[in-house]
Order: sequence, then structure tokens, then C-alpha cells
Amino acid sequence: MGFQPSASKTEMFLLCQRPFDPGIETEPDEPGEPALYGSAFHKIIAACLRSPKKKLLEKNAAGYAREVDRAVKAFDMKHAAQELAGHVKGSVQVLRNWLTREKLEISQIELAYSVEPDSSGIWGARQIKPHNENHIYDVKEGEMPGTVDMIAESANRKRTVVLDHKTGLFEDWFANDETVRFARPTTIAQMRTLGLIGSQLHGEVAIFHADRRGLPIVYSEPHEVSEQSSHARALHAAFQNVGRGFLRPGEYCKRCPARVGCPASAAHLLVESSEVLVEAANKIALEPIDPNALCALPTEPPPAGMIEMRAGALYDLMKRFRELEKVASTELKRLVRGGAVIETREGKVLALQTQTYETLSKKSVLEALRQVAGEKELDRLRKKGAIREATREMLIGEK
Repeated sequence: MGFQPSASKTEMFLLCQRPFDPGIETEPDEPGEPALYGSAFHKIIAACLRSPKKKLLEKNAAGYAREVDRAVKAFDMKHAAQELAGHVKGSVQVLRNWLTREKLEISQIELAYSVEPDSSGIWGARQIKPHNENHIYDVKEGEMPGTVDMIAESANRKRTVVLDHKTGLFEDWFANDETVRFARPTTIAQMRTLGLIGSQLHGEVAIFHADRRGLPIVYSEPHEVSEQSSHARALHAAFQNVGRGFLRPGEYCKRCPARVGCPASAAHLLVESSEVLVEAANKIALEPIDPNALCALPTEPPPAGMIEMRAGALYDLMKRFRELEKVASTELKRLVRGGAVIETREGKVLALQTQTYETLSKKSVLEALRQVAGEKELDRLRKKGAIREATREMLIGEK
């Protein structure tokens, strides 16, 4: 099924609503190491910020160590336990210093909210239950859920700051300037959505840039009412397009989780593949391919470096064939399902056949039985010989 709209996916949601269609198949949203590191960071720093002022968790060595252990275990980040412990301890002190300087007090930590915008630019926000283990919120249609890392307020409540922690360099799918280091919070769609939760008259959005390879810094700026209303209207308009076949192809398509089977992506790949395959075939061939004549094979050995060049082109060709096979297969299934009669060169007619199969993976065992019981079950299966270990060689492109 399609992705659930949420604050963290606002950028994608506003650009193209197709990945959020409930009837669309999307690729699994598997978090990588940087994302898991960020989740562990969030868990530890939230525990620190919840601790009373006179009993700071980060000054309680035993208690702090327990929180770090819980976080690294929850997100399978044991290899980064020491890095996380130092990173959070230094970062939380910077954040506390900023709060003191700005005369702000923490009012909320890690709470989930839902925003419901309308066409006039007015919206409502309500607190909801946290997302489940699959990061799905229980909200009604037309609501945009999200989790706020922290909300801070001034004593007179004339200033409300919605803050989000970031543990990596700012990465904008669509930015042309790769030198961007710190993005203005209001230029990030996720922050504009989270900003609708704060005060309309005195609201600010802030990013706590706690880059694991740099110095932590807080960047805060006002979120004007006019900007809030404009964003609410944009969200409402996007919700109206969900499930209606709307798509907007662009440069970001190559990173879209629903690109497999997308008509725009399929057409683009088919055209691009034709150009790439011919170019690669010309490089692999001993002589450029001439469709109007047969090329005679040369009798002399190829010059130095020619074999390596052809091998590199062959690797690119293999990658493109795999992509093309996946997209072409999906497109053919769609046509057959729609009633098209497609004959192969052997005179056979393509038909759809459904097969039932079972799969077993380490991940599925751990998800079903949880970490401890799952590991025990995997050990039992290994001893029984049901799980066999093997090695394989893989070609990867290294930077």
C-alpha cells in the first residue's frame, strides 16, 4: 500500500501524491545506518531532557549508561554506543545553554500531533497517540501526523518554538547547491508542517543541527502566519489529489518509493535505457555497431585499457538491464491485467499466473519473536542444520 502522509514526508507529499495512493505498491522504507543512529540519538537526548534540572541524567553516569544501552539495543547500534554516548552528552549541553540564553523552558518532548488543514488556509492541530512499530499513526483521512522532538516556550507564552533534532548534514532531494550546510528551518517542508502545531501569533520553528561529524548548533526563525496559511492550503490541495492518479514527474523520480510501475518513470526509463544500452553496446563491441552493415572482427589485439573500458561498460549495461527488466515486467503485467493481448515472438500469448510461496529471513524471525527470543530460535535452527552459512562474491561500485 502507499505511504501514509506524515510531517517527515511533507516534501515528497507536496511534489507528487502518487506514492501516497493506498492502491500503489511502494518499496520498503528500510532505514539505513544514519537513520538508525539518528533514532538512537533522539531516544537518548529525549531521556536527558525529561530529567529534572537538579538531577541531570547526563551527570548520572550509571543512569546515562543505561539509557545509552537501551537505545543502541532498540536500534541495533551497539557498534556506535561509545560515539552516541559522547555525541549526546555534548549536544544536550549546547541545547540547554541555548534554552537558558533564550529564556525558554521545555514544555513538551517527543509528542505526536496531527494537523488538519482546509482550503482557506485555516487548520486544526490535536495531540494523538505515538506511531506504531511500523511508523503508522492512527489518524483520519486528510490529517497530517508527525512527532515533535521538542516544544519550548517563554515564561509569558508569547514565544513558542517547535524544534527538531537533525544528526546529519541537511540533505535536500531537490537542491541544486550541494554546498548547503545549514538550511533555514522555514525552507524545509517538514518544519513548516510541524510549525503548524505551535502558536499562530508567536510561533517559531527551529532545527538543532547535531551533526555527528561537526559542532552542534541551533537555528531558529519565526514562522509567519501568512507562511503557515499558505502551507496549510498546499497540504489541503495535496490531500485532494491522493488516490486520483495524480503524478508530477521530475528530477526526484529516481528516489521515489513508488517509481516501480509508475507510468512516468516507466516511460522515462524505457527511453533512457534505449540510449544507454546502445551507447554501452558500442563501447563493448570491437567496432561501433552499424545497423546497415556487418562489422568485420579486427585481427589485432585491442589496445591497452580497451578491455577495462569494455568491462566497465558491461557492468553499467548489466545494471541497466536489471532496472529495465523490473519496470518492463510491471508494465506488461499492468497491460495484461487490463485485457491487452500480447503475443511473444514464439506465438504465445502472455497470461498472469498467481503462485503462492513462503519466505523465511532473519529479519522476519526477529520481528515475529522479538530480539532475544528470535536470536535463540535462530541459534536452534543453526544447530539443527536448518540454516546454512555460505559466502558469495558481489560486485559493488566503491567511491
